[in-house]
Amino acid sequence: MSSLLSDASVYRVQKANPTAGLQKRCNEMVDQLVVLGSISKWKKDDYKTQNAVAPKIYGLPKCHKDGVPLRPIVSCLGSPGLQLSHLVKDLLTHLKSLGNYDITNSYTFQQEMNGQVLQEHEMMVSFDVVSLFTNVPLEIVVYLVEQFPGFIVGLV
Repeated sequence: MSSLLSDASVYRVQKANPTAGLQKRCNEMVDQLVVLGSISKWKKDDYKTQNAVAPKIYGLPKCHKDGVPLRPIVSCLGSPGLQLSHLVKDLLTHLKSLGNYDITNSYTFQQEMNGQVLQEHEMMVSFDVVSLFTNVPLEIVVYLVEQFPGFIVGLV
């Protein structure tokens, strides 16, 4: 875990604990969403956090990989943005099914691909994702915000 956390391109040491400040910002964002009419004033307390704690990181071994590296897992229970993440989940619920483009797990994918034949102009691609959320390029986030402003309004 120490070698993962020492990667300065992904993680950095903070001079102070930012938890209280992040809680304040998240709660202010909820208040702003009430003003914008995105959520009712009656639901705002459901999305606010009190007495937040810093997220905890731990690692699960990837037994199928050489050297058994760790997969970092961050538990956000009690963290400043946990309640706000429930709001985002509620907003995204209608996107849960992507029709023909969503797969539940690798077993289901294998079953669906069994017997499929790729045409000459088709290509199958597989990506091995490493630290997905720490490596999302800022340009993509900005593009999504610009393309879907009504969807993300007040959440950025």
